[in-house]
Amino acid sequence: VSDETFMMALNPVLSDLKIRASYGNVGSQSIGNYLFYSGMKTRPTSNWADVSGIRYLTLDAPGLISGDFTWEKVTTRNLGFDLGLFNNRFTGSFDLFKRTTKGMLIPGAQLPAVLGASSPLQNTADLKSTGWGLQAAWKDQIGKVNYQFGFTLSDNKAFITKYDINATYLLTQYYVGQRIGEIWGYETDGFYTVDDFEEGSLNGNLLGGKLRQGVIKYQGQNPNPGDIKFKDLDKDGKIFTGDNTVDNPGDRRIIGNTNRRYQYGFSARAAWQGFDVSIFIQGIGKRDVFIVNDLTFPYASNYGTLYSNLLDYWTIDNTDAYYGRIYNLGGGNSSYNKLVQTRFLQNGAYMRIKNITLGYSIPLQWLSRAKINAMRFFVSGDDLLTQKHLPAGIDPELSDQGYGAQYPLMQKMSIGLNLNF
Repeated sequence: VSDETFMMALNPVLSDLKIRASYGNVGSQSIGNYLFYSGMKTRPTSNWADVSGIRYLTLDAPGLISGDFTWEKVTTRNLGFDLGLFNNRFTGSFDLFKRTTKGMLIPGAQLPAVLGASSPLQNTADLKSTGWGLQAAWKDQIGKVNYQFGFTLSDNKAFITKYDINATYLLTQYYVGQRIGEIWGYETDGFYTVDDFEEGSLNGNLLGGKLRQGVIKYQGQNPNPGDIKFKDLDKDGKIFTGDNTVDNPGDRRIIGNTNRRYQYGFSARAAWQGFDVSIFIQGIGKRDVFIVNDLTFPYASNYGTLYSNLLDYWTIDNTDAYYGRIYNLGGGNSSYNKLVQTRFLQNGAYMRIKNITLGYSIPLQWLSRAKINAMRFFVSGDDLLTQKHLPAGIDPELSDQGYGAQYPLMQKMSIGLNLNF
């Protein structure tokens, strides 16, 4: 648009203005790994041994393969514009997109457990994603200082628009209208107290008591003082999963979403008489996570370590604790107390300084005799600082936050030399 004759009067304030629209339809090669072949996985050692005690290489039974699945068909529509101001010292762009996936490859209908095999992948679902992206940058010079900085921000949401197999809308499968990343859980209502039990029914360890009339409990569970209490959302006098469907989820509701929202990045660089400094920051503005591992729950696994940040658990002298009652080696009602719920839903948003670099380039006249075209010394640091809401030791960038995901984040410092002959 900025090249049109009627726009020339706005130069050089309006350096560039372009409106864009695009449409594309491609096949997504999600099949990968030769999933259309019925392969047999190997195990280095079997679970059985012969009379001499030797465990042999074993082949597992092949899984089921659908005979007619094919590539996913992805259609993308995009509308956006590019903008440049003040001789392109300021540049920016904004995009809106809609992406539809037809025939998404996911497991088909649930099969009877007696079959001994999981459902094969089939083109059984459709997915719709919508989102937007924003980029802006500024570059200029003040005296002998050249500088530039930029910012990016994006967001997206995805929904299931078709999945004929799950006609009953089971929560264990995709269902039509599902927003990808939904977290279904219970609404926490504090802890069971001694007053919730009939007088004299508790033993010396505050165990094995009988609940008073009208005090609700999780179906099939025998709570003790200090165990988690949930709200009876469906008002049926008990806590349970219902039919495990969207229409009857029992006492659960959507309490959060694991999708990464408002992903952003910021970069800046300045240079002066051979010196240069740069910084890159990235983060996520909104994300919900429910993490169960040894860094977030006392005795999350058997023989787990009890870290210092997990010591605020319920006792008769600490009834206003964050965690519920703990049991030896994660036994007792530990699994019940770790059910997905609002109390332990955590904020996965974060900001991280991914890189800071300081460099110095030797003047070219000093290098000419040595036939060196360029020489630059630099000091660089990666992942130096993270602002987050998760417990110490949890990396908010990881997608998998389950057991075994607590590998320490590496902070790296580098000193180097760049040479160009």
